[in-house]
Amino acid sequence: MFFTETNKQSRWPGGNGSTSEKVPSEFTYDMGRIAETDSADTSDALIALTSPFAPSGESLKDLRWGYEVRPGEQSVKCIKLFLDCNQSIPKFVKQLDNAVYLRKYRRDVVGAAADFLHKVYEHTFETLRKRYGEAFMRSTSVHFVLTVPAMWSDAAKDATKEAACRAGINGDDITMISEPEAAAVYTLKVVQPNHLKVGDNIVVCDAGGGTVDLISYRIAHLSPLAVEESQVGKGGLCGSVFLNYGFEEHVKSRVGATKFQRLQRQNPAAWETALRHFEDYVKRNLNDRPEDFNIPLYGIPDSDTAGVAKGYLKLSHAQAKAIFEPVVKQILDLIHDQVSAIHAGSGLVSAILLVGGFGQSNYLHARVKSHFNGLNFPPAYSEISNPDTIADSINDLAINTNRPNRIVEVVQPINAWTAVARGAVMRGLQGSIALVRMTRYHYGIKASAIFDPTEHMLVDRFWDPITETFRVGNRMVWYLARGVAVSDEEAISHSSLDRSL
Repeated sequence: MFFTETNKQSRWPGGNGSTSEKVPSEFTYDMGRIAETDSADTSDALIALTSPFAPSGESLKDLRWGYEVRPGEQSVKCIKLFLDCNQSIPKFVKQLDNAVYLRKYRRDVVGAAADFLHKVYEHTFETLRKRYGEAFMRSTSVHFVLTVPAMWSDAAKDATKEAACRAGINGDDITMISEPEAAAVYTLKVVQPNHLKVGDNIVVCDAGGGTVDLISYRIAHLSPLAVEESQVGKGGLCGSVFLNYGFEEHVKSRVGATKFQRLQRQNPAAWETALRHFEDYVKRNLNDRPEDFNIPLYGIPDSDTAGVAKGYLKLSHAQAKAIFEPVVKQILDLIHDQVSAIHAGSGLVSAILLVGGFGQSNYLHARVKSHFNGLNFPPAYSEISNPDTIADSINDLAINTNRPNRIVEVVQPINAWTAVARGAVMRGLQGSIALVRMTRYHYGIKASAIFDPTEHMLVDRFWDPITETFRVGNRMVWYLARGVAVSDEEAISHSSLDRSL
């Protein structure tokens, strides 16, 4: 219940009375405590940054986080992205700057993430103690549900859990689920679209700040609600933070790189104000209505060419759409891939659930709705009596415009911004509604096998004194292939496994 109920009535540190249910994932160490490694070699620092299990240094208590970070102050952002070394890092994330900064304070990626989580941990328990009392908290067992992106590798999940353990959380008290699954738990429990029936598919799109994750479910039961994963979840780096950097490039192109860089250097608070206005007003209010926006941009002289007058930059509706479109297009492509994969298996998609901070965007909702219920994607939602004749049905639809199409519901639930956190709480209290999940990778182990002269080369043979047989090593025994449906209740074993190495 920590991130949903308590923070409605509490205040985030440094938030000046803010009641926002989310806090910026940003932190900075006390600039007065620079370690002796201030002049550390940048190449070594970058290696440490991209190696999540590098040794961590001493614990630093002087850390400010979330709203406590001051405008223009050097800070660490997007630390989560570095927990998965398999993911490409966006170009706007300055890896070397982050690496050198963390090196100063003898922190590795996991250690830095642990520092942030520890602050959240402390704030959570302080809030709970104020609300329920010390005695209640001492007698109450606490379980933690950590959510991770759907595209996270197993190594990244392990690094996330390691960070939580370093933050002071007992590893035995941790459950991990994917972010879109947590969002689905909340959304389906709360919304329960009444047009859904057993066998229908839904696509959950968790569009957050940095990542966008998707997962698809088939309705297995309606009462009680239970689902089965129908497609392997996937995701991409196309969250709302990419709009910020698109906005930055737009402003830079209009006022000029020199003036823009001078503004950032000499008056960082002015740029932070402009960016905050873009976050609070443009991101949330852009829709199909041709409305223009006035962005405060103090410190830039008036210019008709740049569209700056009296300290405000005029951002037209068309210019705002041009900033949004590249990011929205990537999200549409991700959803399109999931929907197409379901249709390739003769399934139908009945609903697309948009959750996460960016999932609340009016513009994103309108684009998803028009794409999947418009002329761009009509055949997919036709009522097809015989799945084997999909191609014929597509042709029929093109000819017979009177044939009814099945409308896909595009749903933005209440509290979509915190649907992942709320779903994580529900998952911890009630258990998962997902009966079956799809494997993301091939899973196997390296093993030895009995030597077979018809299959193996003689040079690979060795004598095993334990089994007293000739064997060959470096053979793979596969347990699961990617995309196989598995249940949490099912133990995976391999009957032919003789001896692992």
